[in-house]
Amino acid sequence: MLRLRKFSLKSNVKRLTGPPSPDRDRQMRLIRRETTRFVNASQPVISVDAKKSELIGDFNNVGQKWEASGTSEEVSAYNFPTEAKAKAVPYGIYDIANNTGHVEVGTSSNTARFAVDSIRQWWFLIGMFVYVGATRLLTLQKGINL
Repeated sequence: MLRLRKFSLKSNVKRLTGPPSPDRDRQMRLIRRETTRFVNASQPVISVDAKKSELIGDFNNVGQKWEASGTSEEVSAYNFPTEAKAKAVPYGIYDIANNTGHVEVGTSSNTARFAVDSIRQWWFLIGMFVYVGATRLLTLQKGINL
């Protein structure tokens, strides 16, 4: 007997995490302790993260905008990376104690140099005025909150 099966288009589901690290809880306690120590001493604690890069050019993107009737923006029929004018890389810096964020957008790859330049830019634009007299900086990868 022939059985017919129905198929539908589906995406992967992220569920496989592997075994938990035996030191994970100890690591999180250490990060929390150091974060609290820095904040109590009025020293800056920032959480940093690079976001997904985006191609810059006349590409079709989801979303809408208001335009005059009878007009619409013309874009390329294909989104080939080779047709991009550049690639935008957003780099986020979150000041944990002040609950404020700052985003730098570069056109280079997500490199260590870009990360350091973004943090330096945050420091000279914001950090040095908020944390007058700071002698240390605690940098966390992705959101670790108090």
